[in-house]
Amino acid sequence: MEPVPSVLIYSIGAALIWGTGDFSGGVATKRFPVNQVLIYSQLIGVVLLGLFAVFIGEQIPTTSELLFGGLAGIFGGIGLMSLYKGLALGKMSTTAPIAAIVGTVIPVIFGSLIEGLPDILTGIGILSAMIAVYFLSSEDSEDEGTTPIKYPIIAGLGFAGFYIMVDLFSSTSIYWPLVASRVTMIALIFVLSLLPTNFHLTVDSKLRTPKYLLVLIAAGICDSAGNILFAFATRTGRLDIASSVSSLYPGTTVFLAYLFYRQKLTSFQWIGIAFAISAIFMIFMA
Repeated sequence: MEPVPSVLIYSIGAALIWGTGDFSGGVATKRFPVNQVLIYSQLIGVVLLGLFAVFIGEQIPTTSELLFGGLAGIFGGIGLMSLYKGLALGKMSTTAPIAAIVGTVIPVIFGSLIEGLPDILTGIGILSAMIAVYFLSSEDSEDEGTTPIKYPIIAGLGFAGFYIMVDLFSSTSIYWPLVASRVTMIALIFVLSLLPTNFHLTVDSKLRTPKYLLVLIAAGICDSAGNILFAFATRTGRLDIASSVSSLYPGTTVFLAYLFYRQKLTSFQWIGIAFAISAIFMIFMA
């Protein structure tokens, strides 16, 4: 039996961990302001990634690697905040899938340009993964409101930029550039919190309750662990495979929502699961 490609293992791991982090972050945002959750979870990530870098003795990265890491944080921060803004103003059933598909298509195109086109079976698997991402992020409910198209597009561009920047530094360094990405993301969110927007920074005394502290810690750990796994995926394989399979993380969030809150899967999400399974199978068989 053929061994499972490392890029597939790391990408699936990233999808599982990122989805868990999004679930934890979603639980936390029911109690705290979005920017507060983002800042605290990113601070946890800085500590965790810094400890990893020191523990394994990763060499100090070059200026360009730190720059790519910083840009990854800026792109990621813009993506997250634009996504939350779009979700707040309009339909989740249009905002999430548009952001997801834009964030997946661009790295796939970029990866194909710099690494060459994948073989036919891998290409079909990547296409299936992109379709799965769309359906996993969709809802077939009739939400009220109309989403301004600019927010999900900007969110998708931000996520795409994050994927590409990670790919550019992951071949030599991982942990220190990810620390740089966290620092820049915290700075970006903090600055925007001071502006007259919907991302005001507030202090909530309930943050000190053990239950929600654990949720915030889980969100920060999962986000950082997912980033590490994605970086290893881009190091060991093609960017188009890593980005498309890792972007299946909404499936994990949906499953956890069912497991803990008995939220039933929609017909769209079942379609997404079917495409996700077929995508993984085809990439494995390629």
